[in-house]
Amino acid sequence: MNGGSYFRTGQFGAEVKVGYQTGIFTAAYTVVDPGLAMQTPWSSNPFYTDALIQSFNRAGENAFALGLSYGFTPLGLPGVVASVFYHRGWSSAPAAGAPLVEAEWNFALDWRPDWKPLSGLTLSARYGKSTLDQGGVFSTVDEVRLILNYGLKIY
Repeated sequence: MNGGSYFRTGQFGAEVKVGYQTGIFTAAYTVVDPGLAMQTPWSSNPFYTDALIQSFNRAGENAFALGLSYGFTPLGLPGVVASVFYHRGWSSAPAAGAPLVEAEWNFALDWRPDWKPLSGLTLSARYGKSTLDQGGVFSTVDEVRLILNYGLKIY
């Protein structure tokens, strides 16, 4: 229920990934029902166009994403992977508020050392830049994430 009223919404999405050696090209498209934005009570978005900052899941929103990722092992940097993604979304559905156009660039760099004493360690750096134009009101958000993961076998 949504504010005491039943609701129904949906989304269509498609994604294509093409790999060659250690590189991957990704293209994705999604569109949300114009009556209501997608609801995510589980705190995450299973959408092909979900980005670092924006979710691209507003009512009536069309979105696409294009990305490239590359593993640098052939260049003598085993365990190093970089990616860049561009996302763009737009909607003029009344349920989304004023017409909007949003875009986001995402950059990522990951390192998983292959040195035995550091096995299980992953260092990641993420940067996202999002722009939103909704009804003539323009905003920009920059976000940086530095992530350290270490997997432990406890049993």
